[in-house]
Amino acid sequence: MKRAIGVTFPEVLLSKRVAVVGCGSLGSLVVDGLSRSGIRRYLLCDNDVFNPCNLARHSLLSHSLFYLKAAALSVHLRTRIPDVEVKIEAHDVRTPRARLALKQFSPDLVVLATGDTNTDITVSEIAAREGWGPCCFTWVEPNLESGHLIIQPQGGASILRQLHSVEGIEGRYCHATVDSPESVEMRESGCQSSYTPYSGLDMVQFAAQVSRKIISWLVAPPSSAEILRIKLADSNPWEKLL
Repeated sequence: MKRAIGVTFPEVLLSKRVAVVGCGSLGSLVVDGLSRSGIRRYLLCDNDVFNPCNLARHSLLSHSLFYLKAAALSVHLRTRIPDVEVKIEAHDVRTPRARLALKQFSPDLVVLATGDTNTDITVSEIAAREGWGPCCFTWVEPNLESGHLIIQPQGGASILRQLHSVEGIEGRYCHATVDSPESVEMRESGCQSSYTPYSGLDMVQFAAQVSRKIISWLVAPPSSAEILRIKLADSNPWEKLL
């Protein structure tokens, strides 16, 4: 029966509040991982609809098709975890209504998995300016060549603005910045692609890594920015025993 006991999650996680912006393939899998790790309070923010093209890499199933992703994901969580508390916001996170919902929710961490560079830059700016708690930004590159995870601590500078400066880092983050994000219509999508033919299994693997790191940040809130990149091609191969 020892295997049924497992390793208990830190009790502190039960009281943590996590806002997740972007309930697509990556965001839904991260929420799934966090819920299995003991997080019970969520605000899910997404104004998109769950479509057939999302099925291969999403935690939702076909019966959720054509529902709002945030609403369908909240039902998914409540079905599996009876004591979970979920609020949803079906408006773009850059709108005053969604920002007010985030403020009222008072999250311990805001997780952005939007897949849109300018949304991330805008929220990074707002968080730094308005004194939000820690924010983390995560996304994948086409073909899952690499996955990215960045933490912007509370009160820290706008890390996304620095990364997307003219110099960038290794040329990876060189995209246009927005001086006044609230007054400019943003269309630049950065390194994201509308078509990513990597497998759903790769996405699950990356989401698990992201969830583990988020748990560590919730247990011990970061005091400085971190920029992380994972390349699945660098994973250690299986050891063949026979």
